[in-house]
This record gives sequence, structure tokens and C-alpha cells, in this order.
Amino acid sequence: MVRSAQKGYRLMHYYQFNIGDYRRDAGYLTPMQHYIYRSLIDWYFLDEKPIPSDIETVTRKLSLSNDRSTDVQQVFNDFFTLDSGRYIHARIEADIDAYHRQISDASKAGKASAAARKANKQAALERALNDRATDAQPTRNYKQETINQEPSTESNPLVASDAGRPDCPHQEIIRLYHEKLPELAGVKVWNKKRMTLLQSRWREDESRQSLEFWGKFFNYVSKSNWLMGRTNEWQCNLEWLLNSSNFVKVLEGNYELI
Repeated sequence: MVRSAQKGYRLMHYYQFNIGDYRRDAGYLTPMQHYIYRSLIDWYFLDEKPIPSDIETVTRKLSLSNDRSTDVQQVFNDFFTLDSGRYIHARIEADIDAYHRQISDASKAGKASAAARKANKQAALERALNDRATDAQPTRNYKQETINQEPSTESNPLVASDAGRPDCPHQEIIRLYHEKLPELAGVKVWNKKRMTLLQSRWREDESRQSLEFWGKFFNYVSKSNWLMGRTNEWQCNLEWLLNSSNFVKVLEGNYELI
């Protein structure tokens, strides 16, 4: 099956590598054969399909000379199965299938959560309309009470406008960011763009609508050497983390091993 032909298909760009398993299964390989095997693994995961059986094509793809064809064939014989002109790796096939089951399950869960939030919002709106229809005439101090209420979202973007949805506690989340990630750049300006990013990540999933989630999220970020700039000159910051695509990559573990 050519997986990438499916609608909305997301190719893998990350896979787990178990050093112990690899050493146990492939420790006897020569340095050149190690290079060939690891390159074939990357190729397989990136394309998400078996390797062609034509040795000349494979050696050219791996930038090898023709006299290395014996090493390529040896790796194929030891770790792959030839089927219909393609070399298949059972473990990689299983990992790819598991990855896409996870993506599918997450998508279904997200759609179900969105549907539930929509239903809750509609129910809250209907209750509000029903209450308004049965209310008595306003009392004399109604205007005074209205003035003392929280300002609308037009003047205060930190207050959520969706009925039945917890307000996004921007300042509390910023405080957690500073507390958990003091090495990263602090937040000095909280502009409309950043407010919108945080509000969007908060609203996307009910599991994110608590300070406990954000505390755990920032703790998770702190364990990545790459995100924290321990192995490179660049560091992430709160705005980068709140970007939709970056946020998903962090949650999916793309930066755990770097």
C-alpha cells in the first residue's frame, strides 16, 4: 500500500531508535554495513514504503560505489524480506502503522472533543435565551450592576467569551512559564498576537484547560536540550511554543532526543 496516497496523510519525520535492540541485532556488522543499514532505515521511514530491490539503484541512492553492492545485498539478506520486487522490514512497517493509528486516534478524539464543546456552547446559549425570555423587568439598580461586571471581550481580550468554557488564565500561565523555564527569554510584552496564540491552544482541547497541564508541559520542554539551547545557540520562547505547528511537534516528542 502506498500510504502517502491517502487523503490528509502525514508522513513520519521522527522515529524512536532503540540502541540496545540495534546493538543486539546488528552489532556484528562492519562500519560500512552499519552505514548502509542505518541509511536504509532512514530511507524507509521517510518514504514510508519498502526499498526497491535493484541494487544499482540503492547504491546510487546511498552515494556508494558499485563495489559496495555485496555489502548492500548482505544487509538486505540479514534484515529485510524480498516481496514483489521490494525489500520489506517488518519492524519498520509495524512502527509506521502504529504512528498513523496514533494520529488517527488523536484526530478522532479531537473531533469528538470539538463536537462536545460545540454542543455545550449551544446548550449554554439556549439556557441563556430561555432565562432572558422569562426574566422580570429590570430593577432600578440594573445599570449599576452592569457597570460593576467584568468588561466585555472587546475591551478585555483576557476574558473568554464562550459560555460554559473556563477562562484562559493568561497571567497564571505566563507565571508558570517563568517559573518552570527561567533559562528562556522572559515575557515582557503580552500583545494581541500572543494572547490569541495562547487562547487558541487553550481552547483546542479540554485537557489543556487547566494550570496543571501547562505546568507539566513546561516541565516537559525543560528536558529538551535542543529547545533549551544546551546543545545549540538557539532557544525557544513562549511565542514559539504557542505556535500551532511547534506546539504539536513538542507534544509528539519531536525534540526529546535532541
